[in-house]
Amino acid sequence: MRLERFRPSHSAYCRLRAPRLTQRRRDAAYHHDNVPPQPPQDWTDVDAWDRYLRAQARAAAPRADDILSLRFAPMVLREGGRLWVPGCGVDRGPALYAALGCRVTVTDVSPFAIGWQAALAAQPGTRIARGWKAFTDANQLVPAPGSFVALRQDFTQEQPDGEFDVVINCRAFSQLAPDVQRRAARSFEGRLRPAGHLIVDTLNVQGDERTTLEDSLLDAGFFIPGQEAERWYRDQLAATGIVHAMVLGRPMIPRGDQYPPDEFAACARRDQAILASFRAAYEARVDAAVPEAQRRLADGVTKIAHVLYATG
Repeated sequence: MRLERFRPSHSAYCRLRAPRLTQRRRDAAYHHDNVPPQPPQDWTDVDAWDRYLRAQARAAAPRADDILSLRFAPMVLREGGRLWVPGCGVDRGPALYAALGCRVTVTDVSPFAIGWQAALAAQPGTRIARGWKAFTDANQLVPAPGSFVALRQDFTQEQPDGEFDVVINCRAFSQLAPDVQRRAARSFEGRLRPAGHLIVDTLNVQGDERTTLEDSLLDAGFFIPGQEAERWYRDQLAATGIVHAMVLGRPMIPRGDQYPPDEFAACARRDQAILASFRAAYEARVDAAVPEAQRRLADGVTKIAHVLYATG
């Protein structure tokens, strides 16, 4: 796994053990254990979050390399190690940050998540994730005693006490209503020290949803490196009217019903070329934005938001 440094420039679930189940209940149990749980449609439904997170927690311990939030370990340590993870769920990353000597605070609306996190953090790193020693050795990370606080809080309405160097929100932001995103962004900004960093890791956020998310962060006072170039690129692509999705930062034509079936390949090639025509101007804008990003990163005051857009 490549660790992020931010320089400008189905796991198997445990089977239910119920030997006297009827066949219908056996089938239901099999279905429950073999279909990955889905997050609640209503993000304010605490009971639904509890059920979802209990199902997720049945998964076997992952390899340290596969824990997304650990990508940022070098940055968190370099920035001072005071870390807040709002909407932590059952992410094993926060407990491992504490095992690296960080002072970690996690918050979540789910009572199950908070109890689970506290119990997990009491274990050694080798019990939290497989391949922990190999991970720390490969990335020149030195385990050290840290601290861990788990609080039941709604990060859109409450904040933990204290000041933090880094806030990591891993896939617990983009599905909030726009006004709630703005409220959460202000909460994050209010707990970061000057020149602190917010990391918002997202999944399958496209088009106008990206703009709404970024606006909430900008309105809270964050600087987003490269944001103006990215927005210009999105606007140019949207103006074409061509159906596309961003994959690894590039527009791709999805397979759908937007073209006649017998003309799909030809139409897709034509439109892909149109989409590609904006790339050089976009890259020039990215390069031109680097000096300002470097200045803001070094000024000792500006709070920086890094937004990661993943697809999958």
